[in-house]
Amino acid sequence: FSQNLCAIPGSTKQSININTLNSNHVVLIAALFDEKNLEFVESQIIDAPEMGYDSIEIFASRFAQSQKSILNVLAVNSRKLIVTTRVFNESFSNELKSLVILDSSNFATILNRDFSF
Repeated sequence: FSQNLCAIPGSTKQSININTLNSNHVVLIAALFDEKNLEFVESQIIDAPEMGYDSIEIFASRFAQSQKSILNVLAVNSRKLIVTTRVFNESFSNELKSLVILDSSNFATILNRDFSF
């Protein structure tokens, strides 16, 4: 459905943050809401509030096929993050990307780290 869509083994709840959607996610959202008009879906993504949605229900109400089961895979915040750190020197550069999951108490678990020199 989209580049960088990933499944995290062992995670019991994975969700799509509606406040991070862009035009590249049109097909994914259209499939979730069983909406055939891709231009309509794209307009709903583009017309998001400037500060983001406060609730999933407000976003879902824009679509005719808004079912309760769909709401379980959507979120208005992210519990999974990619943290990127870059170090630059005259003769050296390094980048570290860490995939982090926050639990309900904001305890962070690092699932993966990628180093590049």
